[in-house]
Amino acid sequence: MNSLTQPSSHPRMRELLDSLDFSCRAELISQMLHTLYEIADVLAGEGEKARAFEILNLVAQYPLHGAMVANVDMLLDDLEFQLCPRVVADARQRANDLTLDDLAAELLEQSA
Repeated sequence: MNSLTQPSSHPRMRELLDSLDFSCRAELISQMLHTLYEIADVLAGEGEKARAFEILNLVAQYPLHGAMVANVDMLLDDLEFQLCPRVVADARQRANDLTLDDLAAELLEQSA
């Protein structure tokens, strides 16, 4: 399941993707996770809820700092109640199958 077929038109998305690219190249895992959370938040706001849920499920598999745990959990819970159970199960499975680098590369490739 890959519901993101075109780059987001949100004004912040280019900045977020640039940040993701930089943090990938510099291997800054914490920054990658934070940026992925922000991307998921933007996507959720634009109605790309399944894709946002998938991204957040992957982010939640990593150790997170302080308020980030609460933010990710809150958005995950909110999105889960808006998605059908099959979409939730598929998103969780895909998040389990991907690595952080795979997801980042996928997002960056789709935005090119």
